[in-house]
Amino acid sequence: MRQRRQVLDLIAASYLIDASILLLYAFAGTIPLMVAPAYAFVGLTFVVVQILLSEAGFNDRFKDHYLILPISGANLLMMIGFSFWVPQVAFLFLCALFIVFAFASLRATRIQAMIAWIAVTAALAVLFLITSAPLEMPHGSLLERLATMLALALTIGRCMFIGMYSNEMRDALYKRGLQLRDAYQRIAELALARRADRRL
Repeated sequence: MRQRRQVLDLIAASYLIDASILLLYAFAGTIPLMVAPAYAFVGLTFVVVQILLSEAGFNDRFKDHYLILPISGANLLMMIGFSFWVPQVAFLFLCALFIVFAFASLRATRIQAMIAWIAVTAALAVLFLITSAPLEMPHGSLLERLATMLALALTIGRCMFIGMYSNEMRDALYKRGLQLRDAYQRIAELALARRADRRL
């Protein structure tokens, strides 16, 4: 449960980072000012709902208590929806998909990863091939170029951070496994010693 909460806190921080970049685009005149708070509101509401469900034990009813596919799917719909609504900064939302699925990969099984990848491919096909939304990567003014550069740099940084977080979790599990093995070995030794005492 603690790890789930940590991941949700990181996701909330990620939404706030993207909302800050959207503010830069708004100040550059690329998008209306209301887009940044709308994005932050939707993202943070989504995180709060996940926290409430998790704290209420809803997630624990399922084999996959991280709810990888439903959460990834909802995030995918959000990013595709914002890309369609505000195509002039679609680049940012498409970058956010890397972060969404980097978080999902922390707990996804092979089957879940394959299903998620197929869903992303289908959603992107709809966005790129079926809609006529003029998806853009803003670069007209210096402020737009700064915001676009920050979007890319911060996406890469967050993906790297998620990788480091994954490595820390793996190391912690390995150490815990060693501790359990040592504890089991100690219990076995104590059991043998007790049997030997009974024989005497």
